[in-house]
Amino acid sequence: MLMLTTLYIVLVVLLASLLQTLTGFGYALLATPLLTLVIDTKEVVMFTLVTSTLISVIMICRTAGKARFRQLILPFAASIMGILPGLYVMRVISESLLKGFVGIVLIASSILMTKSSRIKIRRQGLFKAVLGFISGFLTATTGLGGPPMVLCMIALSEDKELVRASLARFFLLSNIVTLSMSYFAQTFHLEYLNFNVLVACLVIFLGYWIGEKLFVRLDFPTLKKFGLSVILFSGLAMFAQFIH
Repeated sequence: MLMLTTLYIVLVVLLASLLQTLTGFGYALLATPLLTLVIDTKEVVMFTLVTSTLISVIMICRTAGKARFRQLILPFAASIMGILPGLYVMRVISESLLKGFVGIVLIASSILMTKSSRIKIRRQGLFKAVLGFISGFLTATTGLGGPPMVLCMIALSEDKELVRASLARFFLLSNIVTLSMSYFAQTFHLEYLNFNVLVACLVIFLGYWIGEKLFVRLDFPTLKKFGLSVILFSGLAMFAQFIH
């Protein structure tokens, strides 16, 4: 049984890291609902934060010099403010409610991101600050802080390399801060760093390698549609778990 669970985790992480490499987002969005089938939801949140940090580091090395770091300063600062109330919610929310909340976030994210390229931004600073705050809150509560920043970056640019590079840097900074604050808030425990995390970290390199081979052959609209389809499916699956 333990071996089957580990194999299942390997397959999920492989698919999630492949999606993350192709689109710049989607690792936690795909991995979280699937992993909750075999791991407690709160542990899954920390599992995805730890392992997605590694893939962010890999992608940063691959996309050196291709991001606009100035665009990330405001949303990152706002995300820190969102992490604080998120940590409180993470401590008090029940396992069942957390599953339902994650499902709703996934479904809403897939719908909103289909409209991201048509968003007219009048006050760019406020736009980035609000989405950064929401991202921080969702990262602390569900590990799914990606959608608001994906929405932000896709609305600001259609350059797939720029979007992917910028998201990798934001996620790395956000994950490090969230994990640090979660440890002191006692929502992240060292026993979460177990054998499954080690195996997942090794599998991520394979997923990244495959993703890089496919990345140069696919255009941005195709990548976006693929990613959003996966997110919607994951959200529906997660919400179904909550209902039952």
